[in-house]
Amino acid sequence: MAQPSFADALVIQGQKDQEASEKAIRQAKRANAWMVVYRIMVAIAVLLIGSAITIATVYIGREYHNDSQNKAIAARDEEIARNYSKAQKNALLQAARDYNKRLFENPRAIGAIVDPFTNKPGSFNGNDDKEYHHILNAPGDTMAVLTIPKISVKLPIHHGADQDQLENGLGHLPGTSFPVGGKNTRAVITGHSGLPGKTLFTNLPDLRKGDLFFVTVAGETLAYKVKWIEVVLPTNTKVLRIKPGKDLVTLLTCTPYGINTHRLLVTGERTKWPLYTAAPALSPSVDEIIMYTAATILALWILLLIFHRRYVLGHHIRRYYGKPWNLRKPVRSWKHEESVVNPIAAGMPHVATPALNDDQ
Repeated sequence: MAQPSFADALVIQGQKDQEASEKAIRQAKRANAWMVVYRIMVAIAVLLIGSAITIATVYIGREYHNDSQNKAIAARDEEIARNYSKAQKNALLQAARDYNKRLFENPRAIGAIVDPFTNKPGSFNGNDDKEYHHILNAPGDTMAVLTIPKISVKLPIHHGADQDQLENGLGHLPGTSFPVGGKNTRAVITGHSGLPGKTLFTNLPDLRKGDLFFVTVAGETLAYKVKWIEVVLPTNTKVLRIKPGKDLVTLLTCTPYGINTHRLLVTGERTKWPLYTAAPALSPSVDEIIMYTAATILALWILLLIFHRRYVLGHHIRRYYGKPWNLRKPVRSWKHEESVVNPIAAGMPHVATPALNDDQ
């Protein structure tokens, strides 16, 4: 078989060099693209990890607060179950009902002139009513427990509605009925919205007409269906008055969120227990939150390792083959140290060299 001539060998070598140069350009472009993607992924991963840690911190804080509230509820229920007979429980309820009857016949001022959300001088703690704090006085100054399944609320209700009560649960507004049910009653339960690390009444605006909430007092649970939702000025206390013949409970919080210039009133009317009631959605435990956060960080870390491998590979490709936007530089081979010039990038026309005869 005839050996190729010197000219043919030059042509073949030129074609190989061109193919190698084009391959290097493609690899360098891919490497550069991977490096850009890697840097973007690093930025996104840092942002997501920071967000995961922040969110986990908030939820853990809320969970610890909810745990403290649940402990207060458990202590109250345990104390009542251990120390109060059925007759004593009935006596607790009867004292509250008698108070409500007198309140309907001789209405008192609702709270004080200044409401508890403004931090101005004044008090809603009912200290001027000596009888008030002795009624439904269970351990921890807890008179009842409010449960709102739709927004996962289960919190103790304390006597009074000043800052001390509202920082640690819900408050009962003095001058309104005790939440023990019965005609000609209207209990007003107050709670903060938007406190850092505490849910409380933050999600109260999510309630709609027809939603249910429950009040548990002295071992009895009363059901209420939301009937009215109103937004009023803080000074408008007339809307909190008892409606004759009605058994009402009003939930009160500040609104709009973060501005607090008005008051949101969600009023429920006593209803029969439904055949089926959705259980309160359970908040994730601290262990679950930590587990989810760790899983998120681990997944992001694995992605970073994968992209880091690509990044290192791209770095070596760029090192040996050069940058795709600087193709006039000599292209270095991984296996050979000699430089190969891209004839097209250098402006050299690629034409086939005419074959030469052996005589020439």
